Amino acid sequence: MSKLKRVVSVLMVTVLMVGSMATPAAAQAQSSELLGYISIAPLWQNTTSAQVMISASGRTLNPGVAVTATNSNQRITGTLFLERQSGNSWVRVASWSVSGTGTVRDGRTFTSPNGGTYRARLSVTVGTDRIEQTSWSVRV
Repeated sequence: MSKLKRVVSVLMVTVLMVGSMATPAAAQAQSSELLGYISIAPLWQNTTSAQVMISASGRTLNPGVAVTATNSNQRITGTLFLERQSGNSWVRVASWSVSGTGTVRDGRTFTSPNGGTYRARLSVTVGTDRIEQTSWSVRV
């Protein structure tokens, strides 16, 4: 076998070996994606985080929000809604203004007159970001 053929053969074997070693890594990355290791985050320009939550104790509901702008001078304005489930839809039972600069944390209290399923909903503007979020629901 000539020297050129030997060099080409060794080179091809090396390429095949390196290529076969990369395949398990690529398959592993795909498996991780399929198993839920990817998180999807909203793309906001002026907002670091925005959360709406609700808790309940007895018939007392506690809806709340936490919104943080990327800039401590950024204005935050919006509304926190409390909604009650009525059939397949949600009916507003209370609302409160949400406003501040940089960071807003606000919690409210509402007493349900006759029980039911409730959720909190946030509609807020932070600079050019318009954010709509809904909490989980609670039954009282």
